[in-house]
Amino acid sequence: MDSVQDVEIYLLSKKYNLTARRWAKNKRIKQRILEKHLMWNGDHLKINRIDMLLPLNTNIDHYLEHPSLIDDQFKPGI
Repeated sequence: MDSVQDVEIYLLSKKYNLTARRWAKNKRIKQRILEKHLMWNGDHLKINRIDMLLPLNTNIDHYLEHPSLIDDQFKPGI
């Protein structure tokens, strides 16, 4: 089972990625990454698209390529 600790370990393995290092220090962001991963796979299980299920590291890599998907959710309101 994927956990917040798995997210942290994978982020820390990306030691030359500054976004990954920043996210690894933030518990709320790690939790949100895990939630988005589980929602992605859960949604595809509901519609019987097993071929669309992704491993945790693939989803994290996608978020690192598009950090606004995570960062925008943690910006303070105007």
